[in-house]
This record gives sequence, C-alpha cells and structure tokens, in this order.
Amino acid sequence: MSEVGEPPGDEDAQSGVEHLRALVDWDAELDAALGTVDAPLDLYEEASWYRPISTGDIFFDVPVPGCTQEEHGSGLTMILAHPSAMREGAVLEERARAGPVVHDSRISRKKYTPGFYDLFTLPGLSTPAKEAGHELKDQPWAALLGITGTIETASLDVKRRIACLSPTGVTLLIQKLVHCDTRHAVRLDTVGKVMAEKLEEIEQLQQWNEELAAPRVDAGESLQTVLLEAADTFEAALQPLRPLLVDPVRRGVVWRQIAQERRALRAQ
Repeated sequence: MSEVGEPPGDEDAQSGVEHLRALVDWDAELDAALGTVDAPLDLYEEASWYRPISTGDIFFDVPVPGCTQEEHGSGLTMILAHPSAMREGAVLEERARAGPVVHDSRISRKKYTPGFYDLFTLPGLSTPAKEAGHELKDQPWAALLGITGTIETASLDVKRRIACLSPTGVTLLIQKLVHCDTRHAVRLDTVGKVMAEKLEEIEQLQQWNEELAAPRVDAGESLQTVLLEAADTFEAALQPLRPLLVDPVRRGVVWRQIAQERRALRAQ
C-alpha cells in the first residue's frame, strides 16, 4: 500500500456549525442554495484502474501550475474539468483544468461541509484512498476551486489515483464549480439532468474496459497502452451513434448496440 505525502497544518480541529458560522467566507445562504449529501461516503466510488479518468478524480504527485508550496503541499490534485471539456469523445484531451486538494482545519473530516464559496469538502477521503491502496491521513480535506491550473493529462496515472467521485459527488462538484465561477446557484436537479448523458458514457466505457481491457492487462500487457486502445475502439463503435445520445428515449438503444459490439469483440 503506497503512502501519500502528508500536508502541512495542524491536527484535526473543531469544525461544528457554530465554528463555521464565525468564518468570514462561510455563508448561510449558500448552505441553503447549494446541494449537500447526508452520507459522506456517497461522494465516492471505487477508484478502479478501469474507471475512465474523469471529473472529480484525485491523484497524487500531479503538480498544478501556479500553485504555491503552501497551497499544494499535500501533492494531491483534483480534476475539475467538465467531462466534455476534458475528452474528445472517449479519448482524453491533452490538457485539463485541475486544482489542489488541501488540509483545511475549518471543516469537518466526517461530514460534508456546505457554505463555502471556493471549497469542495471531501469528508472521509482517507477511506476511498485506503480502498485504492494508498494511505492518507484521516483529517479534513477539501479541493480549492478558486486556485486552479491546467495540467497535462499524460501525467495522469490511474495507479496514482486515490479516489473517484460518484455521480452524486460529480453533480455536487459541478454545481459548486459553477457557483464559484459565476456566483449563481444552479439547481442541483438541473445539473443532474445535464450531466446524465456524460455520466452514463463514463459507466459504459468502464464496462468496456473491464470486459475487454482487463483480461489483456491480466495477461501481462501494459495497462496504459491497453486503456488507450480500449478508448479508441470504444469511440469508433460509439461515434456513428453519438447523435442519438441527446435523446433520453433513444439512449438505451445506443447502449444496447454498444453492448452487442462489446460481446462480439470479447468473443474474438
């Protein structure tokens, strides 16, 4: 199990509601306007090697240009780019927006903390990190949304990914990013509807990888090479059908056809 570098800062501090309300950048109206999650671990899902790199993924040892040592002392980085902005179809673009993940003693390490303009809090982050094979100190973590940079996606290695956000987590993150950038609180259900198509595509690509790429990796082929090839073949199969994805009614037909193609390739 690898050990992720520890950030500077104090040990876990008090972070109750009264403490938060005393902070300058905590705002009760934001608490009411933006979404939250009751079960913190609902923010995450398994960081499988075969899950496509996407919005909300957290990596270690990926520097964010423009960040100071204090801002990025943990060495943890979250991908903040929208799935459509970071991918050309199923293939990653060369660059993507990202921000540092930091220890922040003002927030809870156990509960999702709402009410901040430029923080996306990550309660319980040490749990998915441990499940992914990485040791991370159990303390309050948050992604900085107002201090971001452009990273090269070639530097992203799924073996150094410590956590993936679930669809719930991605939806909350996008809502928070839109508010951070525009100061406008978009309804969470609106964000969910807009994101549904891309999140379904990520799930389908993961299934493609698990069925077609994983056996090749188990047989000794390079993980990175196999995943790149799998993305190319997935995109080749999906490209003629992409116009149908905008219609929720016809989307199921598309994924059934992709499943048929996946089974045909697996049988070869």
